[in-house]
Amino acid sequence: PETKEIVLKNRKIGLGIMGFAEMLIKLKIPYNSEQGVRTAEKMISFIRKEADKASEDLAAHRLTFPNWERSIYKKSKRPLRNATRLTLAPTGSISIIANTSFGIEPLFAVSFMRVLDDGTELLTVDKNFKDALVKIKLYNPEFMKYIAKKGSIQHMHSIPKNLRKIFVVSTDITSEYHVKI
Repeated sequence: PETKEIVLKNRKIGLGIMGFAEMLIKLKIPYNSEQGVRTAEKMISFIRKEADKASEDLAAHRLTFPNWERSIYKKSKRPLRNATRLTLAPTGSISIIANTSFGIEPLFAVSFMRVLDDGTELLTVDKNFKDALVKIKLYNPEFMKYIAKKGSIQHMHSIPKNLRKIFVVSTDITSEYHVKI
């Protein structure tokens, strides 16, 4: 009951981003680049602006969230229906179902072995990576298993540089760019 009371007093919602790394790949923008950072800023600015506008519109019709009087928004005289509108959502399972990358994080791997409870190993290859390699006739399952063991393609000169630049995984990215994104 206490949790329900707090939830209703603040009416928090959490809009976020799922599939960001995949979107950058499709746009041929390296995750670990200033263009990637600008794309993230532009995207979240749009989402924030629209979420704030929608929350203000709701407040005009359905009143502000009950704790508004005690919030930081009272000073700005900004009527909002929701105390928060954005979040970095944990979307691991949902992203698997949606067949996309999770949250704003970079790809975990372009190729990896998924081990089931019974010990069965399933080769999993990022669909965009597979499509790119098929297009240039480099795709084959044995090569994907090799990549899965290596973890990164950054030092694989058999893969064209333009693909290595775009298909970065979390361990390829400096802490600076993890923070910037």
